Amino acid sequence: MRTSAGYFFMNKTHYNNPPLSIHEQIDLLKKRGLQIPDTQNCLHHLSMVSFYRLSAYIRPFEVDHQNHRINPEISFDDIWNLYVFDRELRLLFLDAIERIEVAFRTSLVNVMAERYGAWWYLDADLFKSSWSQTNPRTNRSPNEEFIREVDLLCKHKTAEGSIKDYFKKYDSPELPPCWMLFEYLSFGKCTSLFRFLKNRQDKIGISSLFKLHASVVESSIEALRYTRNLCAHHSRLWDRWFVVKPKQFKELQNANCRPGTLKEQIVLIELFHSIVSPSSSWKERLYDLFSQHITSNFPVEMMGFNQDWQEDQIWDSCL
Repeated sequence: MRTSAGYFFMNKTHYNNPPLSIHEQIDLLKKRGLQIPDTQNCLHHLSMVSFYRLSAYIRPFEVDHQNHRINPEISFDDIWNLYVFDRELRLLFLDAIERIEVAFRTSLVNVMAERYGAWWYLDADLFKSSWSQTNPRTNRSPNEEFIREVDLLCKHKTAEGSIKDYFKKYDSPELPPCWMLFEYLSFGKCTSLFRFLKNRQDKIGISSLFKLHASVVESSIEALRYTRNLCAHHSRLWDRWFVVKPKQFKELQNANCRPGTLKEQIVLIELFHSIVSPSSSWKERLYDLFSQHITSNFPVEMMGFNQDWQEDQIWDSCL
């Protein structure tokens, strides 16, 4: 049977799981085999983080997924440790990706403005023909999506900061210069503009900041944008299979990264971040986070690492 979302399921049934109080949730976890040495502590955590959200961190410790039986050696502290690790990992990722994003925006604006002027983003001749082709799924072209976002940012009643000041002081040109506007554009729109640039030399000029080939920067920035959105929406990172992957290049291959894993994302972020912030201790902080939370019960393989993760060559500068 096909659902409206386009998925196929057989033998579907009616969902009838009742809501449970937090005390009932704790009883259920105990019945499934989870050790809960401190009930009050567990009660507090389940009051702040939902049972459903935490269940994703419990699943790796299940020995029977159908009946949700949990490894008897695992306690609630192990589950909470994994949750805290993932939360702090997102914060570290956001810290690094923010600097990469700002540097990318800066290079995009500087290179294009110097070559084509302050309003280059309105020049259709700078972009590939596909920039104006309509996507049958959304019924809008990338250009239409871009103009739509610009219009929303520049509406006089909702404009913010320097854009609002621009319209107070000037009546032309109709839109602000790129260096002003691009401070407010989404990361996705910036990467989209870069991807659709027609002139290869423009991409090379923008990418030179990162000392990497333009095609590598293009795929990597798109992968980092995807990861940044996961972080911003509080999605799990530690066990994720990253569906938007960077193009395979020398540095990733030398690090022995399995495509789509967290380890690949770490190597990618560190590569870009070390260029943007060469004096940063980001990788050392990441290593410390791993050291604080990875125990013998931690399913480290799901991140793309081996059990002897400390010996991995990506940490060489941390040891």
